[in-house]
Amino acid sequence: MLADAVVDVEDVFEKAGGKVSPKVRTIITPATREVMLACAKAGYIEKFLEGGVVFTNPTCALCTAEHYGALPSGDVGCSTTNRNFIGKVGKGSHTYLLSPASAMATAVKGVITDPRDIIC
Repeated sequence: MLADAVVDVEDVFEKAGGKVSPKVRTIITPATREVMLACAKAGYIEKFLEGGVVFTNPTCALCTAEHYGALPSGDVGCSTTNRNFIGKVGKGSHTYLLSPASAMATAVKGVITDPRDIIC
């Protein structure tokens, strides 16, 4: 069974038209292989890819700030990780921490967005 967060993300994505804003780079990195496989079986990966999302292999992603999602100095990002100190996802970058649903709402709108504005 998929975690509620994955279902919420897909619901926000679909209700917003199934496309992310061209103003943002959106990367989904599942934490485990099991989550990735569940997303694949549910058809989420294909939907996300068609909607402009980069969907990666499972990894700790930006733990080392050397992932291809690393931000250049001065950029601002939104993340569902549990760390947001300056430079965590790239030297000189800043990160706002969001819930998965808020991160997807932000990705589709291109600005930080409350997911309730989309799904309610």
